[in-house]
Amino acid sequence: MRSTLLIVDDTPVNRVILKQALTNSGADIYTCESGEEALKFVEKTIPDLILLDISMPGIDGFEVCKRIKTNEHTQDIPIIFLSALEEVSTKVKGFDLGAVDYITKPFNVKEVNARVKTQLTISSLQQEMRHKIKVTEEILKEEKARQDGPLLGNSPAVKELRQKIELASSSNDNILLYSDSGCGEENIARTIHKRSSTNGGGFIYVNCSQINKKNWHTIINDDPSGESKFNLAIGGTLYLDHASELSIILQVKFFTAYEYFRHTSNRGMRIICHSTKNIESQLKSKKIIQSFYDLISSRLIHIPSLAKRKEDLAVLAEHYIKGMSSLYGKNVNSISPESIEIMSNYQWPGNLRELKNIIERQLVISHDSILNIPESALNKGEGVGGYHLINKIASGGMGEVWKAEHRFISRLAAIKFISSQEVSNRQNLASFFREAQATANLSSPHTVSLFDFGTRENGSFYYVMELLQGLDLSEMIDCHGSVSPQRAVHFLKQCCYSLIEAHEKGLVHRDIKPANIFACRLEPHYDFIKLLDFGIVKELNNTDHVSEGLVGTPPFMSPEMFDKNASIDAKSDIYSLACVAYFILGDKYLFESKSIKEYCYKHLNSAPPPIRKFTDDFEIPTTLENLLLRCLNKTPNKRPSAIELLSELMEIDVAPWSYKEAKEWWHEYDYEIKNKKRLADYKDIETQLLETRQA
Repeated sequence: MRSTLLIVDDTPVNRVILKQALTNSGADIYTCESGEEALKFVEKTIPDLILLDISMPGIDGFEVCKRIKTNEHTQDIPIIFLSALEEVSTKVKGFDLGAVDYITKPFNVKEVNARVKTQLTISSLQQEMRHKIKVTEEILKEEKARQDGPLLGNSPAVKELRQKIELASSSNDNILLYSDSGCGEENIARTIHKRSSTNGGGFIYVNCSQINKKNWHTIINDDPSGESKFNLAIGGTLYLDHASELSIILQVKFFTAYEYFRHTSNRGMRIICHSTKNIESQLKSKKIIQSFYDLISSRLIHIPSLAKRKEDLAVLAEHYIKGMSSLYGKNVNSISPESIEIMSNYQWPGNLRELKNIIERQLVISHDSILNIPESALNKGEGVGGYHLINKIASGGMGEVWKAEHRFISRLAAIKFISSQEVSNRQNLASFFREAQATANLSSPHTVSLFDFGTRENGSFYYVMELLQGLDLSEMIDCHGSVSPQRAVHFLKQCCYSLIEAHEKGLVHRDIKPANIFACRLEPHYDFIKLLDFGIVKELNNTDHVSEGLVGTPPFMSPEMFDKNASIDAKSDIYSLACVAYFILGDKYLFESKSIKEYCYKHLNSAPPPIRKFTDDFEIPTTLENLLLRCLNKTPNKRPSAIELLSELMEIDVAPWSYKEAKEWWHEYDYEIKNKKRLADYKDIETQLLETRQA
């Protein structure tokens, strides 16, 4: 854009000389013959520079300058005085009024061009700087509003959250944020950073789920003086998102680097972590080491889900409306009471992120000053294929499991996701594909059914399974204790039906354990078993999995699964199923160990004790005890096949587990759930087990 230059002089010759002298300045040049005319000009057009004569009839140059500089709209216009007066006092007066330079008459063309060029350059730079400052102020304003958004409202939950943030900000403690995804966790971390003593440094974001062998050194370097995100966070805040996804090796590196920093630097650094998983449960399962846990969990802050703070819906909705309406050129300033009522009856599985997305979509199509959110816009949850999500059931392994409903036929289902971050891990991705393909090819009623499979726009993969209402055997034993031999045999038979088909189709499950055996109620059936999670399934004629390392769950792994040189066949599942039998009959593992190494040694070398030594509650039939010992033989080919195991279970001298007994147990279980509000398919299994132990 060309600059605008105004020449103000009552002498026509001077105006002509200056205009000709500045022809090559690149500016659009305007002239005025009096102070009055100049003031009228600047009311309509703001020039980039004014050349102003001092001695003029009427309003002189000093008065014109004074009026321009006292007007907030024109005060930034640079002014160069034109004068034949040489007195120092005249120049001082001009500078006091706000002039930036003087040009002495008669004019020297080179001097005029040099001074004008300099001031136009300075003016251009100042305008650019003022624009950048305004942009920065607007960005900071929007950023502050964005950060404050999750903390708006007056519900008890958010009031407690604000109090915890205030206390955390005034301390130097490292902080662990725990919440479901989409609750505003990063904004809350940034708020703590801004309010803390480390706000002079940077806020360095790290997505732990995206760290792999190729990029870990950019996050944390073995050289303490090297360039890494960890070193960039010194003096500020290091934010570790998905902290529970860090490998053990990286947990050690983070702890070592922090300890070195703490003992060698006098600068502060705060670590804020976020996890959607229960860190204490991760610690117990040895996925988090104690030193890293102690490092990140000095202070725990639980961020409530939107479903637990619905009283804040109105203020949150209006906050998002205010922030986005101008962006889309809308004059929307509020939300209708009917919309708030509709939203209050919704469970918000996507939390604040889902609320913002829904408001944004409705703003785009809105033509009123009051925003209306129809029930159809909520769509009963985030859409995935032909389904909409209702709530998260569980998380762990490679992804999350959500309860969902088909949009048109209203069939309930469970959807398992592998995140887009996990896609970079080829082994995890291959495992997910194997689980989907293996499950799709199995039709036994005792194997969980697969309905659909696909990808989402964000790059994550999913497949849709039947939704089971009930509990897995791990949860059953943990909550209700061991089962009778009659019931155990009833469970084992049904597992055999699933394994017979899988083995005949050349598939080995490789992770038979109580958590993957689900007891459900399928009217009119009770104690109906479904085998889950074929995530590490292996084809018998495929040796591609040899390089995967240790797979499975150590308390239930066969001896050959600990031997990297051994071949794994269907008999491995039989051994694992026998380990499950010991667990459900005796409420403890076949071998009690404190480490994987100890499990390995015992499974390879220790003779299994008779099952009767595991329980005093029931009398174990000798035929069942001997059959389980055969299944636990260290030599795979001496174990029975799945079909042989089923046949021998049929012959066990034990009364059958009756329909009446099963029905009574489930009615009692339903009563317990109803009164304690512990629906198994509505809650994360790890959280539920933790709460049960604490209770």
